[in-house]
Amino acid sequence: MQIYSLVKILEKVAENDNRDSGVAEKEINIYCIEGHFWGANGVLVRCNDVEGGNIIIPPGVTRIGDNVFRDCCSLVSIEIPSSVTRIGESAFEGCSSLANIEIPPSITEIGQLAFAGCSSLVNIKIPPSVTEIGSGAFLNCSSLVSIEIPPSVTRIVGAAFGGCSSLVNIEIPPNVTEIGECVFCGCSSLVSIEIPPSVTEIGESAFDGCSSLVNIKIPPNVTRIEIEAFKGCSSLVSIEIPPSVTEIEELAFSECSNLKDIYYGGTKSEWKKLGVVIPKKTEIHYNYRK
Repeated sequence: MQIYSLVKILEKVAENDNRDSGVAEKEINIYCIEGHFWGANGVLVRCNDVEGGNIIIPPGVTRIGDNVFRDCCSLVSIEIPSSVTRIGESAFEGCSSLANIEIPPSITEIGQLAFAGCSSLVNIKIPPSVTEIGSGAFLNCSSLVSIEIPPSVTRIVGAAFGGCSSLVNIEIPPNVTEIGECVFCGCSSLVSIEIPPSVTEIGESAFDGCSSLVNIKIPPNVTRIEIEAFKGCSSLVSIEIPPSVTEIEELAFSECSNLKDIYYGGTKSEWKKLGVVIPKKTEIHYNYRK
C-alpha cells in the first residue's frame, strides 16, 4: 500500500513589488506531492488525483478545504494532524474506499457533505470541540454502524446521517435543540433512538424510511412535528406524544402501516385540533402520563 506524505515548501513573496515601500514580506506555505496535492497558507486546497493508499497530512495544515479529496475512490485511510480546525464542504465526498479516519480534537467545524458517500466508513467519533454537524455530513455512509456524538453538539441539520442504512443505534447528545430535515431518513436498520428533552422541533422527513424503528418517545419540549417526519416507519408499533406538541403536519405518520398505539398526553379534543392522519386501526390513548 502506497503512503503519501505532504512535503512543505516555504516561499517568501513581497506583498508589494516596491521593496522600498516598507511593506513586510508575506510568508506563504505551499504544499505539494508529485503534482497530486496542493495547499497554501496552511489550507489544503486540492488533490488532482491519487492512486490507492494512505495519506498523512503534516502538522501545520490548519484547514482541509472544500472538495479536496472528493471522489478519491482508492483512498483507504488518512491521518489528520491536531493543527487542523476545519474539514471543508465535500472534503471527502465520494471516497468510497475510506474505511478509517480519526477526527482530531482540534476540529471545530465539519462542513456539509464532508464525508458523504464514504460507503466503507464503519465507525466515526466526533470530537467534543464540534458544535454542529453540517448538512449531509455523513449522507449515504451505508456501512456506518456506530457514531459517537459529543455533548457539545447542539444542532444536527439536514440529512446529516441520511442513507446510513447500517446504523442500528445512535445517541443524540443532551444539548441538541433541533433534529433537522431528513437527518435520519433512509436509516433502514435504525432500531431505537432516544430524543433528549432539549429538542423542540422534529424536522421534515427526519425519520422517513426508518423501517426498523419500533418505538419512539417524543420529549416534553417538542412543539412541532413536521411533514412526513416518520413516513415509511413500517415497523413502528407505538409512539408517545406529549401535550406540548401543538402542531403535527398531516402526513407525519404516513405509511406507518403497523402503528398500533399512540400515547398522547393531551385530551381528545386537543388531538382532534391537530388534524393528523393515522392508520384506521391505530388506538389513541388520551391524557397519557407515564
